[in-house]
Amino acid sequence: MKSTFIGIMPVWLLLAAWPINGAVAMSAPQPITLDGGPFGALQLSGGVDGFFYALTNAQPGEKSNGAALSSALVTLEKDSGLLQFTIQVGANSAQTLGQPPITAVAGADYFPQSPLYGGYVTVAPNDAVAISLGQIGPLVGYENDQDWSNANLYFSEVAAVEPAQGRGGQIAITQGPLSATVSLTDGYYTGVVNYLQWNLTYTPTAAHSFSFFGGANLGRTGANVHGVGDVLLNNSRLVGLFYTYTADRFSLTPEVQYQYAARNNALGIGGPVTNLSLALFGDYQFTAGSPWSVGGFVEYATETYNKAAAYTAAPDFFGYGPGASITGISITPTWQGKNLFVRSDVGFVHVHPGAGGAAFGTGKQADQVSMLMEAGVLF
Repeated sequence: MKSTFIGIMPVWLLLAAWPINGAVAMSAPQPITLDGGPFGALQLSGGVDGFFYALTNAQPGEKSNGAALSSALVTLEKDSGLLQFTIQVGANSAQTLGQPPITAVAGADYFPQSPLYGGYVTVAPNDAVAISLGQIGPLVGYENDQDWSNANLYFSEVAAVEPAQGRGGQIAITQGPLSATVSLTDGYYTGVVNYLQWNLTYTPTAAHSFSFFGGANLGRTGANVHGVGDVLLNNSRLVGLFYTYTADRFSLTPEVQYQYAARNNALGIGGPVTNLSLALFGDYQFTAGSPWSVGGFVEYATETYNKAAAYTAAPDFFGYGPGASITGISITPTWQGKNLFVRSDVGFVHVHPGAGGAAFGTGKQADQVSMLMEAGVLF
């Protein structure tokens, strides 16, 4: 799932896909420039952060409070010239509102327990065209896969059902205010290169940006695959859009996303399963030059399925049983002093479980209040 892993793109390609990303609450320092010899100038950047958490109605066997490493990532990239590349090492995790907190894991699914997290090479014959090959970031959704690049510590359910970085190829074309990017990867870390993604972004002015995106499995992917063996996600299709309005110290982004998995008895999907997710994101800087800002989102997600179908295994997208609905809110005040930052996120989520599903605690508690306190450094 997208909220578990990081998508890595050079800065210019990230801007091509998301020209105005109001989710970025903090200002990252300028990368360190290194002399790469025959490679030319290289950029080195990264960060490390950890968090404390506390929550109500913890699941049986889970802790109601604790601490964990969130991310420790270093990126080396060459982002100019005909031949470019990105290499990332370290560990990463991300927290989804309503889900148990998780700690960072070294290496990606493709490189378990190794320092290598991912990377890719890019051929850019001019400023308008770029072709990338390797482990590439996702093209769908508004939220950035790296927690310190978002206005909120928690990720929404919208992001939780989206694919993460995947192995494959990508082409990006930019013409004035319009950019189009298409990729073919293995989607949800399946190891099967059959997942198509696309993103079309239009930025008529600095204050307005529109993005229309989608993803689809072009074949059929069973459960016995590399990485995430969730047949519902692996065989789904999604489409969505978001609009970002950016003022001097304020940004607002509504997002809507629809996901569909068709009936496939061989995979245990006895009837069509869908989900509709909506979210409204905001970010506010208190005064010009102030170290304080606050981000937040409200969300609603609901799932439908064929109640008359004979499921060999009742599949669902969110983990609360087929037919569940989720309402949540997250608020994150942030303090940043140059390279250092401290943030706290208070979240509330209400779940109406689906068929055979459960919510929190013993499964009968519909509500959960949670808190994260994070500190870190960027370079």
